[in-house]
Amino acid sequence: MTKYTTTKATMFTTIIDILNAVEIPAEIAATYGDSKPDKAKEELIERLNHEIALLSKKTTSKANTEKAKADNALIEKIKETLADGTAKTVSEIQVANPDLSVAAGISNSKVTSLLGKLVTAGEVTRVKDKKKSLYSLA
Repeated sequence: MTKYTTTKATMFTTIIDILNAVEIPAEIAATYGDSKPDKAKEELIERLNHEIALLSKKTTSKANTEKAKADNALIEKIKETLADGTAKTVSEIQVANPDLSVAAGISNSKVTSLLGKLVTAGEVTRVKDKKKSLYSLA
């Protein structure tokens, strides 16, 4: 049994398709504020298209934030640091690359968080050695 997730944009698009396929009765159009069914349908479709546009704008604005760009730059520096093939702790990564150091304003927890994203993406492997986590490129 597969789980199907409907996004708001998909839902709005489906509603537009349904509105285009049916005729709106005059009684329903009157409750919407217009006595002409075609005019009410056009206004509904226009509002739904506006909502779809807002959703796509929200998605693109989230992806292009300055924070995301900065995180991506740090991720590339982490990959460069791990490129030598040896497994390192977070502290060793920060010592090996001055751009990732505490002196550069990057905390251990920030590096750990970015490494977690890389582990989830399958680009980095994490091995627990007693109390230490060692990271290496996958």
